[in-house]
Amino acid sequence: MKKHNFIFGIILLFLFFSCSSKDYFIFPEYRDIKISQATLIIPTIDEIKIYHHEELFNEAEVDLIKKTYSLLLSGILKDALKTNSTFYTVNYVALKQKPEFETKIFELDDKERIRINLPKSRIAIDTSEAVFILFLQDLNVAFSKEEKETSDPAKHYSVSTTPGNKPEITPRKPYNYYFTLELKYSIYDNNAGKVVSYGLITNKQKYEPQMSVENMMREAIMKFAKKIIDGTPFET
Repeated sequence: MKKHNFIFGIILLFLFFSCSSKDYFIFPEYRDIKISQATLIIPTIDEIKIYHHEELFNEAEVDLIKKTYSLLLSGILKDALKTNSTFYTVNYVALKQKPEFETKIFELDDKERIRINLPKSRIAIDTSEAVFILFLQDLNVAFSKEEKETSDPAKHYSVSTTPGNKPEITPRKPYNYYFTLELKYSIYDNNAGKVVSYGLITNKQKYEPQMSVENMMREAIMKFAKKIIDGTPFET
């Protein structure tokens, strides 16, 4: 079962990395206009999935990474979105009644198609303000490795000592490791019952074991906030 999950993860990693790092679409009626003094709410974060090589992390470490990412999203994204936008307030909310969603297939600016989950109808919210909802889905964390391209033959072999103190040369492949965060999002105009924008964001960075995963996540979330707002009526 573990082997099957690992193979499935590698297939998904290939799909993640083949995507553009900034793909989004803004509906025409929401282009070239400005909206201020509106409220943005973010429902409870969707499930987070992690794909990794077992040589990098054990299960306890994977659980910690998932928990840390969830906490950072809850703690940083809200403030970063408010800083980069004209929204009057930005808040996380636990919707009293889970809305009924439908999956719609949209095209991005580069003609790639993605599936976005949207509410079938407006969500009942007790306020007279203009309310927009940021839906986040398919939150994925991936650690991958890619073979290094090198012409130095010494980097393709390792030398070890056998029990008889004889050197033994074995072939090896040098790798680069990468850390990737990906998510899909949509901004929904709850008053009008229309989609403002949607997109797919992928943030891929080179990773070394001594690097702080938490700091890398912080930096990525700050970039996410800016990309979600870029080009929308809420851009400052």
